[in-house]
Amino acid sequence: MKNKIYSIIFLSISVLTLFFSNCSQQGAIELKQVSGDLASPLATPPIVDEILMNCARAQQNGQLRVSNQTVLFDDSRIESNNAAQICEFPETGQSANGNLPINDSHMQSRYEQTRVLNLPAGAVICDIKMTNNLQSFRYDDVFFFNFNGYLLATNNKTAVNSQLSPVNSLALGSGSMTDVYRYDWLKLRTARFENVADDYCMGSAAGLSSCTWPVSEQPGRIQFNFDQSLLIALSAGVPSQQQRFSFVITGDNDRSLDCYHEKLEFNMSVNYYVP
Repeated sequence: MKNKIYSIIFLSISVLTLFFSNCSQQGAIELKQVSGDLASPLATPPIVDEILMNCARAQQNGQLRVSNQTVLFDDSRIESNNAAQICEFPETGQSANGNLPINDSHMQSRYEQTRVLNLPAGAVICDIKMTNNLQSFRYDDVFFFNFNGYLLATNNKTAVNSQLSPVNSLALGSGSMTDVYRYDWLKLRTARFENVADDYCMGSAAGLSSCTWPVSEQPGRIQFNFDQSLLIALSAGVPSQQQRFSFVITGDNDRSLDCYHEKLEFNMSVNYYVP
């Protein structure tokens, strides 16, 4: 009788373990599908300071390395092989891969591109300089430019302030506090936008960055420049071969025009050392 009871208990525990294991795996898969770019651990100011000292020491010792590489976010219409519709807009009352039905002047759908830097195993990033030769760049409607899952820049600052909460505030460089936000599509979607200058550039208020880009649907120059302390804070907790940038473009109601951006190509000079 005892053996039967033990067998039943063991069977019940096994079934429950399998159930929760499957639920956990399914949840992880769903999260990757709908939120796109998961954020990695954020380095604290003491860790950033330590890496900055190590970078300076590596430069003095001739051990600072430089990797010049191109990061290309292809024309979204060409890459998607869909000249008629780039955004995925489901029917009313439905959701598809985290995207929602059309709604004028609201971020309902998005197209995401992720590019991984080419770095050797164990590399610790000291700085990244981003330049491009584009004389004109055009996009429609709202973009989000991210590094390792954290928001670097967007033309919808209002949505960031209303839909997201800072995951941390860092005192870097001048000592001014810089809020850090994770890119989270599920929280950002449905937020309103207007075709006016509404720019967010991480660290700009503290003098740690400078960004420029045109208003949606208008051609213009696009440039990003971020202080090395910011980039170290966002990269220190990520394995060297998983350092990634992502560019997300959204749409509201025009299936033929939304989620479109022209080719965006960056020449990235990555300074790093290998401990």
